[in-house]
Amino acid sequence: RTLREIYVKGFEIAIRESQPWTVMCAYNKLNGVYCSEHPTLWNQLLRKEWGFQGIIMTDWGACSDRVKGINAGLDLEMPGSYGAYDSYVEKAVLKGKIQGTALDEMVERNVCLTLLAQEARLAKQQQQQSVQAA
Repeated sequence: RTLREIYVKGFEIAIRESQPWTVMCAYNKLNGVYCSEHPTLWNQLLRKEWGFQGIIMTDWGACSDRVKGINAGLDLEMPGSYGAYDSYVEKAVLKGKIQGTALDEMVERNVCLTLLAQEARLAKQQQQQSVQAA
């Protein structure tokens, strides 16, 4: 109750009112679970209750377990592991340890962000060209 009423209320307002493209998770643990692996924060609270549709990324180096992160709704590990966790993810997929469509949904959100960014860049270029032509 305290978490919802005091600590995350400001985040809820920001998410609901501005619908940001990205949210960054913290290094620390919440109730014994690393924030990058916390399904209640990401899948339940942020996505289901608040309607967040963007991607959730780690702070630099905040990924503890990539497979748990994927299952929790984490979309992007920063700054990236240069493939260090790829074999773990592959093995988890083969063993059925990644829940349902979690990996597909993560990929889809990352592709959507890329397309949104490209669209915004093109719109900015068009606006700049219109101003220069005037």
